Amino acid sequence: MSIATAEAQDLTKFDSRRAIARAIDGVFVGAPFLVPILGLGLRLSVAMVAVSLLYFFVCEALWGQTLGKRIVGLRVLMRDGRPATATAVAVRTLPRLVEDGPVGLLVFLASGKRRGRLGDLLGDTIVSRPAPGLPRAGFSPLLVVYPAVLAAAAVAVVLAFSGHVARQEYLGAVDKVCARNLASITPAHGLDGLVARTQADHRRLAAVKAPGSARELRAEILALDARVDRAVANAAAHLKPGASRAQVQAQVGPISAARHTAAVRYAELGLRSCTG
Repeated sequence: MSIATAEAQDLTKFDSRRAIARAIDGVFVGAPFLVPILGLGLRLSVAMVAVSLLYFFVCEALWGQTLGKRIVGLRVLMRDGRPATATAVAVRTLPRLVEDGPVGLLVFLASGKRRGRLGDLLGDTIVSRPAPGLPRAGFSPLLVVYPAVLAAAAVAVVLAFSGHVARQEYLGAVDKVCARNLASITPAHGLDGLVARTQADHRRLAAVKAPGSARELRAEILALDARVDRAVANAAAHLKPGASRAQVQAQVGPISAARHTAAVRYAELGLRSCTG
């Protein structure tokens, strides 16, 4: 099979077979990009992503086929019809970390008759029916090197996704605390009562546990809330019964400014209840 012949092939005829093959493989190894957001724990997530990537790499580098592809009669090939090399398969495998979702599908459809995943486009491979008698690619020393690279990629992606998920969970917990604080608001008896209430609200926010990836975010949120508390406490310390309107306004200004600064940042973080 020549390059010109490979490029002329209409590989859309294998769409259904490829879908069936991926579904079969998915029973065993799932989709790598989904694992980090399942909340399975760091070690288990890394192990599952690594196993998934290694399954595709080892099967396709040694035999050109995963179990699913073997069942439907397809094989990963270079564009000229030769057996796919270990390097091409490694390049083809790595994008699986992100491309089993909508982005990958769009790239697949946009490639036209070639029907290439992002990995196929980068690795210069196709998925088609092999020529009769086509041999396997054979052993390559890179079969020892590339699995380590894929395992390292699995660790990096899981850490990145897990940190993002943990951060969002923390923000969700903070917003729930703010919602409960708003729901429990009762008229404060004077400034001393307002100080006591804001301090209690702050303690509830401080009690929300934050993962390591959200420590700086937690510190920022507590600092914004503490700034409001200090402004309220300062007003309570300086305003005495019978204070003039000018004196009241002088103390209310810093409170309003602190609340506005906090509300703007809370809105940016998606903390809707905290902006109230």
